[in-house]
Amino acid sequence: MKSDDVLNITAERANSHPYPFMIAIQTQEYIQGAIFYSTVADMSSGAYFRQESALKLLERDFLSHAGEKGSWELGWMLLGKYKKIFEITVFQNVLVSINSYWDWYIRNLGNFVMFARKYYPGPTFNKEDENNLKRIGYLSICQQLVTLEKACDIRFDFMNEELEALKEMSLVRNLALHNRWEVDKKYLDYTSDKRFRNIGEIRIFDASELGYWHKNMIKAIRKTSETIAVKYAGAPDYPAK
Repeated sequence: MKSDDVLNITAERANSHPYPFMIAIQTQEYIQGAIFYSTVADMSSGAYFRQESALKLLERDFLSHAGEKGSWELGWMLLGKYKKIFEITVFQNVLVSINSYWDWYIRNLGNFVMFARKYYPGPTFNKEDENNLKRIGYLSICQQLVTLEKACDIRFDFMNEELEALKEMSLVRNLALHNRWEVDKKYLDYTSDKRFRNIGEIRIFDASELGYWHKNMIKAIRKTSETIAVKYAGAPDYPAK
């Protein structure tokens, strides 16, 4: 994940509203920071364990805080038992984090759109569309994007593969939060990935797949922030000063 993946935009861009850019930049800074922190932490732990007597020193420090020898031994037993899952913990934590930052971004972008629509003539909303915009943080990613397009009378023009990547990323995050990474019926009903087809199977992924999801999330942030900032360029300051 390269540093040039981060948005290189400024809130002073002509003919656009600064707020969507502001939350887009902040979201990407958090995402990039989370990736960097996890990478450095993983590399640091690997370097630590390559040192002589590292395990004994770690055990001493652990026991000085946790207190019981049995907890240390139980921990190693459980690490071995669930090795397949714990080996990808770094990737899993990053996935959950970047999805959480997206949730913050899309919720705030939706609030801005509700505010800006008061000052711009736009498409008439039915009750369902209005409710979807108000509760945009609870919708699926694809529903979120459709809701914003309807509200703003715009098109983001995402390619199918970009939408599929965002959808899969969200589905896997939901497995993490609600089903300890185990494939369930809801995942099978919505995924287009054919590699994991058995209920109870662990949905594993590697750095390459995580990087692909990250790249498409950055594209989604760029497209949504830029398009909506231009659409509502003349809206008043937000939040109100």
